Order: sequence, then C-alpha cells, then structure tokens
Amino acid sequence: MEEWPLGSEVDPESFNPAVQTVLKNFAEAERPLNKAGSVSSRQLVVIHKGKIVGEYVKDGFYSNQPLLAWSMTKSVLNLLVGRLVKQGKLDLNKTRTYLLTPSSSVVLLLSLLFSSSFFL
Repeated sequence: MEEWPLGSEVDPESFNPAVQTVLKNFAEAERPLNKAGSVSSRQLVVIHKGKIVGEYVKDGFYSNQPLLAWSMTKSVLNLLVGRLVKQGKLDLNKTRTYLLTPSSSVVLLLSLLFSSSFFL
C-alpha cells in the first residue's frame, strides 16, 4: 500500500500528540446544534507540509469511510480560488467565471464562493 496522499497508508504513531488533543477537544466540545438537530464532526484531518499530522475519527466511524463533504468542499474551493487571486491568475472583479456541474448545469463561480444557489 502506498503512503498518503498517493495511497491510503497513514501511520497514526506519527501523529502530533498536541494536534490530536486539539482535534479531540474540538470534535467533542458542546456546540449549538445544526439544522438537523445534531453536531456532526465525524472526521477531522490536519495536513501540514503534505503530511497528515493529526486525525480524529468519531466512535462508530472508520478513517476511510466515505462521508458527504459539502462544507469541506466550500472551504477547499475558497482556498484554491484565493490562491489563484493572490497569484494574479484570477481577478474576481473582472472575470465572470462559469463552471459546468456534473448535472450539466452552469453555475457562476462567485455563487459557489458565497454558498448561494445561482444556476443558469
């Protein structure tokens, strides 16, 4: 098996104990309930310089279990677009960028960044 990120091999013994403590405390802290009436931090991962340095997996789940990742997807998209803006490769004030979704809908990039539903 190959080591992450090319494969799924991860060594939990190499995780940073301080990061592990922060992840556990965050995941298990009492927070306001979401719209579904629950707090749903099931898995958290911290990646530093291309290596997984910490991971939290809620009891009853396993680390390679597929989960819906809507909120994470928004965060990653905003991070990637922010990097393109910082590098001067994308100007959100001058560019109307449209994306084609898997369902063949067209969506304005700014709508995704602001988490609004604006499909054309």
